[in-house]
Amino acid sequence: MGVLTPLSIFLGEVSEETDKNKTSKSKEMEEILSSISSSEEKLKALFKKHLEIMSKLTETFEKLSKLNKSRMDYTAAQGILNNLDNLLSQLDQKVFESWKKSFSNFVCAIDNKGQTCSEGSRTSEELSSSSWGGGTEGQEGAKAKKTLEEVKEKLSEEVKKLNLILNQNMYLRMDLSERKIDLNKFISFLGININFLDWLSRDLLKKSNNVQEDTKNQTEQLNKLKKFLVVLSKEWENLKNQVIVFTNYKGLVNTAICKNTESTDSSKCVSPQQSQ
Repeated sequence: MGVLTPLSIFLGEVSEETDKNKTSKSKEMEEILSSISSSEEKLKALFKKHLEIMSKLTETFEKLSKLNKSRMDYTAAQGILNNLDNLLSQLDQKVFESWKKSFSNFVCAIDNKGQTCSEGSRTSEELSSSSWGGGTEGQEGAKAKKTLEEVKEKLSEEVKKLNLILNQNMYLRMDLSERKIDLNKFISFLGININFLDWLSRDLLKKSNNVQEDTKNQTEQLNKLKKFLVVLSKEWENLKNQVIVFTNYKGLVNTAICKNTESTDSSKCVSPQQSQ
């Protein structure tokens, strides 16, 4: 039985070493499981962060869209104010001044101020000379003079009205000028906000891309860990089966030793079932 005893010892050593390897694999599996858990937590944090970024990005795009629309609307209003200001300016320079000049010339003619309004002076002088005639011509001249005075009063009133309109037009243009300044400031303010939101949206997009890249890398790492865990699990299962096999063989050898010799060491006389 000299061969069986060394075999029993060898099987015992192999079984013990295999069991140590199994224990080592078990610890390695625990470490991998811990890494998997940590990786999954990181993925959850990345998903949460990405959702927050996308929420901010959506909000930023909505604000940016509203501000762009507002800037377009106010820019259109600015164009309307400019056109209105130009129109009022043209009325001042052309229409109102022309009317005022014409009315003033009529009044001047009636007042017989030929030295300043020659076109009307002749009519005024003729009417004036005819008014000094006698008889019917004198009466007609008086009527004409009275009519001219009435026309003069009406024209003077029209000139006053035109002056009032010109003043109102001037104040209106001053008000328009102030509104244009305020509008320009507001449009500039909108532009600053739009530029900031545009920068913010680009920054958020960059962060989103970075998070997606980190998520991709973390997912790849997690998949590798899971695959490695499967390999370790199979190796651990093989080692466990080997321990059982070696232990059973050792038990069989010990049983054979006990049956064929008078062994005083009862620990060696163990059945395969007990050795498991």
